[in-house]
Amino acid sequence: MPELPEIETIVRGLRPIAVGRRIVGYDTRQPKAINLPLDELRARGRQEIQAVDRRGKSAVIRLQIADLWLHLGLQGQLLYDPPGAPPPTGEPMVSILLEDGARLRLERIFMGHAHLLDSAASAARAAKLGVDPLELPDNCLRGLAAKKPGLGCKAVLMDQALVAGVGNVYSDEALHRARLHPARKLGSLSPDEVERLWAAVREVLSESIECGGDETYTDLAGRAGTFTPRVHGRKDCATCGGPTLRQAFGGRGGYLCPTCQLTRE
Repeated sequence: MPELPEIETIVRGLRPIAVGRRIVGYDTRQPKAINLPLDELRARGRQEIQAVDRRGKSAVIRLQIADLWLHLGLQGQLLYDPPGAPPPTGEPMVSILLEDGARLRLERIFMGHAHLLDSAASAARAAKLGVDPLELPDNCLRGLAAKKPGLGCKAVLMDQALVAGVGNVYSDEALHRARLHPARKLGSLSPDEVERLWAAVREVLSESIECGGDETYTDLAGRAGTFTPRVHGRKDCATCGGPTLRQAFGGRGGYLCPTCQLTRE
């Protein structure tokens, strides 16, 4: 699933080409991907784009009197067709039509969606998300270590109600960089380890944004990112060269290097 760097890449690309332009229509071949009947979405969603933000793993298009939340689900893409571009091959999952003939296309989304929410519903959705690692430089893990000492480090990083935007890939990468085992209880970390982990989270996310996200995802133009994980999805650790392990943590399969990330309770 696209995580914070992939969505941030899309949002940064979308701002200069979308803000100030008006949405004039919507189409979909997957009604379950939208939260309103198509006719109602077309009637209520024809508004000028005021801003484009990111909340966790979602891009949020701020309209005049509503917010359009875009979530790419698993392996999804958001692509931009400029005015005059040839029509896409096949019908997109969701199309967002702009006033000058340009189009935003949600493609390959599985479990993703485009939800138009009024201000109250949008604020309520945002309130359910935890802190954003890039927007809050202060180390939120210090407080979480006191409140959630029995939770494993990977579980904490992946809980969107605690830390928004980090998923399976970047939790593995941050823990590897911090040299911490994913199953370590957050409350067992020393103050130095807590600081090291938070720094690793921010560093990994920032580096991936600079690379345009993970190499398995694309930006608005369909260009793949260039961030290469050092441990996630690998048979060998890119740091030490030793074999990696794939284990289940909280029902999700994560990766670690048993040499670089020693278990210590």
